[in-house]
Amino acid sequence: MVATTDIGVLIVPASESGKGRPMIAGTGTSVRRVVVLYKQGLNAEEIAAQKSHLNLAQVYAALAYYHANREEIETDLAAEEAEYFRLAALHRQQMGWGFGDYTQERQELLDAVTREEFFQDLQRIRDRDGQGEG
Repeated sequence: MVATTDIGVLIVPASESGKGRPMIAGTGTSVRRVVVLYKQGLNAEEIAAQKSHLNLAQVYAALAYYHANREEIETDLAAEEAEYFRLAALHRQQMGWGFGDYTQERQELLDAVTREEFFQDLQRIRDRDGQGEG
């Protein structure tokens, strides 16, 4: 007999994940993480290759969840982006870099850090503090 997979068990809803967001079952990867890669232009096969712990069915399940629940995921992404800008402003303030107070060198340093690198750093901090999502 051929084994089949119930695709309904591939995604754990936010209300059941314990992490406040939908997760790919059996992994520490959120649907949001897959969606970010998708929105950056990667297709499902490329995402599965980049996130080697995910199989193609899991990636497609995450994308299906996103398309079926777009408002939920987009709201989560918008909140994360707002947090990014809040933290960036706080960092500028702590460094004494007012909004109109940049030197060319400081601006180049800020420009050198991509949004993705910022979120990778944020994830490392969360992982260190036991709040990571993988």
